[in-house]
Amino acid sequence: MPWYDFPETKTTLDRVWQEARRLLEKEGLYDIPGHLDHHTPAEVLWQDPQLTLSQCCGLDLFDSRTDVILPIAAPIMATLDVSPGHYFSHIVVQTSDCLGGQLVCAVNSVYSYSGCTALLYWLDRNGYQDCKFVLTGSHSASADALRSRQADIAAIDAFSWQFLPQDELMIIGTSQQATAPPFVVGIESSIAGELITQSLHAAFTRHGKSMGITGVIPVTREQYSSFQTQHNALRHMLVK
Repeated sequence: MPWYDFPETKTTLDRVWQEARRLLEKEGLYDIPGHLDHHTPAEVLWQDPQLTLSQCCGLDLFDSRTDVILPIAAPIMATLDVSPGHYFSHIVVQTSDCLGGQLVCAVNSVYSYSGCTALLYWLDRNGYQDCKFVLTGSHSASADALRSRQADIAAIDAFSWQFLPQDELMIIGTSQQATAPPFVVGIESSIAGELITQSLHAAFTRHGKSMGITGVIPVTREQYSSFQTQHNALRHMLVK
């Protein structure tokens, strides 16, 4: 469950998986990983058509790296004021004084909806066209780039924001709501996606409150198609 695997949430995520695993075993399924993998990069896990469970960005679903995985569920983020299964990004700066002239924008990944497309949409809607971009690799690194004045502005997933240092930074806006990053399985997984979704929902309901995720809802790839449409319409801003 890599997207929200922070030091503060690791123990909770382990409990969630052990509960989900116990429920799957009650259904007669025993060939299940005993523990979460907290170390292998998600992009590596996505290459396994027999993947039991991982997570990706909604925008990742339309890239060749994810040809062998399927989205099954989106987390219900009880700490955000959003519809179940949705999230948004904070638009963050160090100081509002930086919003004049050419903006240097910190982007965690060009494949990220929360850290890239959401920012492009906000910039476009607010009339900021003179921008250049620096690639940081993570939301945390984008926040650091703002503090060090290597960048002026960034979009940071509002759920992740709760677990990041917020000193010296200020929120000046928010993106629109969007379907939250999906949990995914391999297309050749031996466990039905519906069963994993049900077990995850029960496990998060029981153990996830402390990290702010209280369940999941089923999703399909089509629910993320607007991510690709929006990104394609705005990607010209990245290559100026």
